Amino acid sequence: EPQRGAAQPEDLEQQPEQQHGWPTGRAAMAGDAEAAEPLLRAMLEGAVVREVVSSQLAGALVSANAGEDVLTVCARLADQHVSSLPVFAADGSCSGIVDFSDAVAYLLKMDWEARGSFKIGTRVWEELGSVPVETAIDLSERNPKVTIPSSATLIEAMKVFREQQLRRALVTDPDSGKVVAVLSPSAIVQFITSELRGRSDVILGSSVADLKVGHSPVVSVNKNQALLEAMHLMHVTHHSVVAVVDPTTGALAGSVSMSDIKLVFQTKRFSLLVDTCWKYIVDARERSDAEVFPFFGVKSHDKLQMVISKLLATSVHHLYVVNDRSQPVEIISFSDVCTAIYDNC
Repeated sequence: EPQRGAAQPEDLEQQPEQQHGWPTGRAAMAGDAEAAEPLLRAMLEGAVVREVVSSQLAGALVSANAGEDVLTVCARLADQHVSSLPVFAADGSCSGIVDFSDAVAYLLKMDWEARGSFKIGTRVWEELGSVPVETAIDLSERNPKVTIPSSATLIEAMKVFREQQLRRALVTDPDSGKVVAVLSPSAIVQFITSELRGRSDVILGSSVADLKVGHSPVVSVNKNQALLEAMHLMHVTHHSVVAVVDPTTGALAGSVSMSDIKLVFQTKRFSLLVDTCWKYIVDARERSDAEVFPFFGVKSHDKLQMVISKLLATSVHHLYVVNDRSQPVEIISFSDVCTAIYDNC
């Protein structure tokens, strides 16, 4: 879900249209396809990454030192409500990014691969509390160290995300070269939405099917499988989320992502890992004022603007395209949305 700190989509006030010289008047009118289409492109070429991560630049960056242990860093991710953070070496240089998928990869390396079972014992957690986090950097092979200067335009940043299939990138100061923030697709999408509020263009008004948004196949587990099984499946398939489905009908019942393991660290109840996915989902909902695991399906004929609104309103990173039997057939993530916008601009 959108997070605060290192992975947070920014909650920015809408800027005056003339600040970037974007089209106004006729070009901003919904329904005028020929004139409205350049609006989004002009915004992406005029805005810079610094604007998207402005709240991170204004405050203290949530980060970790390379020598800190994995358990401490995981607790920080959970307590600070961030899904990733940069790790800095003793000399101040940035070693890379870690997130919950790296922690899960380390956990599986110790427990699943070593024992071939789900026996989460005290020894495992003691080791997590003694191993330096630098050993877990990109252990999931999903967080390569890629930097983007804060002076880059959004269209330039989206090109990097598109070509390298990134989930996030480190933002650097163009003068010093130091890492100052983390940029994610969710941050880009929220910025675009805030800047274009009240205006329309062809891309946002097009359907999921027309834009070919989303990807397949959908990786799923039945709701009676253990949470750690779901985590292992995500690890080996390099997915961030799995659909939780009814074992009889295959209908969507919920969703579990790598970030959902934060509840384990927040409550210190490591036994949750061997609970069923459904029990974990219910338990998490009871402990939260918000819908921690909302699973919202969309249809292939739904407009991209509606998909974005659902992603932002429900604070999730993924939605499912479902068929008439409520079975998930595709996944739509913020990365997919960014790719669709870039490819069609």
